[in-house]
Amino acid sequence: MDLKTMTQMDPAVIEAMSKSKEKLSLRKPITLDELFSLMEQDKARFPGNFKLKKGLFGASIVFDMYMNMGAKVKAKGTEVIINRLEQNKNVIRQQGGKNRMQINQMADFVQSTKSVVNSLKTGKSAET
Repeated sequence: MDLKTMTQMDPAVIEAMSKSKEKLSLRKPITLDELFSLMEQDKARFPGNFKLKKGLFGASIVFDMYMNMGAKVKAKGTEVIINRLEQNKNVIRQQGGKNRMQINQMADFVQSTKSVVNSLKTGKSAET
């Protein structure tokens, strides 16, 4: 991606790249199991695979890592929280020892994250 493309990037994409957490408010309370069941019914809407993970500090829906980044979804009452996960910042190394992703990789990741957020907000797939 060249400088011209970078400077013409959608402001919504830039904003999404800077966030590591997104909160959604629902009209009705939902449990994590109910949310997972709804997501399982229409897996094609979501970019990547996900699973329900239960641990010592609670349960969450975890998306598979893509380019050393992933997402974790939690539900509590009427609030759904989506956290961006980074496997290890030192793993994302490019040539020259720089500790950052290439811009086009980051833009691809952000687009897939926006697709998940949009699917959860609207209930519609980005493709339709």
